[in-house]
Amino acid sequence: MINGVTDITSDRDLKEWLKRFFASTDSKRKSRGFTLYNQRAVLDFQDKIFGFTAMVKGSKRYSVSAFFEGVNKAGLPHLDKALFICSCPDDAVICKHTIAAVIKWAVDMDWKRKTAKKLEPRKAAMSQRKPVGGPTLKKLEELAKKTAPVSFAKQHRLDWVFHPEIDEVFNTIQNVIKREMK
Repeated sequence: MINGVTDITSDRDLKEWLKRFFASTDSKRKSRGFTLYNQRAVLDFQDKIFGFTAMVKGSKRYSVSAFFEGVNKAGLPHLDKALFICSCPDDAVICKHTIAAVIKWAVDMDWKRKTAKKLEPRKAAMSQRKPVGGPTLKKLEELAKKTAPVSFAKQHRLDWVFHPEIDEVFNTIQNVIKREMK
């Protein structure tokens, strides 16, 4: 059973991130978010390139999305540039469903960080190995100098240039959604 930040992670940076996140919530919603998480109410959690999505079962099923922009030195999302959206009728910026989903994200993040740390020595050892039976460095350099066997008819490019700050766009989206849900 998870009841606080220390139950979620032993990672110092992730603990600090969570403390900052929970500081922006009220204690009742925080408590109910932990209860939802412990009741396994976070369903269909999916990591996405932009953050995560999840379904959280409360009185109904609610859709929670998190949008992260950039990471800090510890490799964690900038909290001041994060946007959380829940389809529930609660007009709080961070509701209990969002808290439950963030706890799930943090538990997954903790596991990923621990696993990556465990694999660092193996990764270092693998990089020191010499390939057996594979092409030599000289052969690879020769191949790299040759022209590519495949060419593309046209270069792909981004047709839409994102001018406004992403957090402004997300705030606008959140306000429209909240207004439409009333």
